[in-house]
Amino acid sequence: MQPVSECSEKERLRRLCRAYLLVCWEAMHRLDHLSTRYEFEETHECAEGVRLLFERASTELHRHMEQHGCEMLESVPAIIANRVGRA
Repeated sequence: MQPVSECSEKERLRRLCRAYLLVCWEAMHRLDHLSTRYEFEETHECAEGVRLLFERASTELHRHMEQHGCEMLESVPAIIANRVGRA
């Protein structure tokens, strides 16, 4: 089994999940500050699309970790908590 720090695929997938999660979180945060229905619907649609991308990447990450024996160092709740703390 390869050490966790040496698994480039796990790191790539983890970074992808984190990026999608942060974009989705920021889009959801913007929803409270939009003035028109069009802006709201457009932002909501974008957030939903990114959410689906996150779910796909997260599934791929977990599948990779199970098959490769990698461990997750930072959980999704920790990512959210870190981001919310900076907002």
